Amino acid sequence: MSPLTSKDIAKKLLRHWNNGELLSRWAQSEDFPVFSLGLQPPKPREISRDFTAAQSWVSELRESSKGRYQLEYAHIGGRLIGENEIPVRAIVSSWDEAWKLLGVQSQVADFSHILEESQTCLAARQWAVRHPLRALAIKEDFPTLVRAYQWLDAARDSGRYLREIAAPGLDTKFVENHRGILAQMLAVSRAPGKFETDLGLAIPPSLIRIRGVIPLAGAAKAGEVALREEDWRHWEVPSWVTQALVVENLATYLSVPLPENAIAIWGKGFAVNKLSGFPWLSELQLWYWGDLDGAGFEILHRLRIHFPTVRSVLMDEETLLAHREKWVRETKPPSGKNLGQLTAREAEVYRALVEDRFGEKVRLEQERLNWEWALDHLPWK
Repeated sequence: MSPLTSKDIAKKLLRHWNNGELLSRWAQSEDFPVFSLGLQPPKPREISRDFTAAQSWVSELRESSKGRYQLEYAHIGGRLIGENEIPVRAIVSSWDEAWKLLGVQSQVADFSHILEESQTCLAARQWAVRHPLRALAIKEDFPTLVRAYQWLDAARDSGRYLREIAAPGLDTKFVENHRGILAQMLAVSRAPGKFETDLGLAIPPSLIRIRGVIPLAGAAKAGEVALREEDWRHWEVPSWVTQALVVENLATYLSVPLPENAIAIWGKGFAVNKLSGFPWLSELQLWYWGDLDGAGFEILHRLRIHFPTVRSVLMDEETLLAHREKWVRETKPPSGKNLGQLTAREAEVYRALVEDRFGEKVRLEQERLNWEWALDHLPWK
């Protein structure tokens, strides 16, 4: 005999709570979606075999049903057990019954408080109604979240920094910790940086680092300078600089030895796109040194769109095969798309990586190259 118990009834209803459906509908003042569940009652033969168990089952259902659900009965009987009335269906027909059955009265009260706190902020209220369980999970922070939304919404297109937030209990760290929720409320990207720019707020300037012999005011010179992108754009290249090496990895950028006529630029992966606004790079012999993987070749392809004469450094089959013990597994397989700016030899290595000709998901990170070997193969000595 396996009839359903009060715990089974609650369990069936629980999934509608766990996906937020019940609270969301309740918050929108909808009628309760009547929940009806067949109880799979024991058959007459089963009752006659264990009448005590059947009585206990009925008693438990009746006792548990008080204020939680109604029971629908049917008559069963026969020569084995005589005429009996037995519960065959449980019906939950109101919000109060559902809350009592699930034991969530305190959560509903908390959610009601959240709705009250967001009465003057439609976006925050709508978000809470769509994501009631997430709202409950941050109930202590919700009042501050409303203030954060109001400040950010009022600051749209102001060009201000998040650091300028001036609201009770609110600071930059709070916004960063709740950026995903605020992005949904504000209908902007949740990505760092994009979140601010979508709102028309200021973001910290992007600094580009360049190593080499770089002149400063007067007769002074520096070994490295970090300037905003727009400040490098109109840089007057010193007469002694004739070549530039764009390096993907920071440690390599800091370590690579440079002749006096060369500078190194930290490209930071796909951030090399920013270099397209530096016209003076077209006047130099330009080199690019990236990882031997799909992303490395895609970055080289992008850079070459803007600077057709750029040459790759240590991104060849010889380098790859000389460092077999340094290979790692590619976690983001190459896209396999046609990179039309690669040379024939570069394209061949790229296709071999895409097609796993060297092994499954092979990549060689720049920082794993044997340093002495790398220095021997640089384009300058």
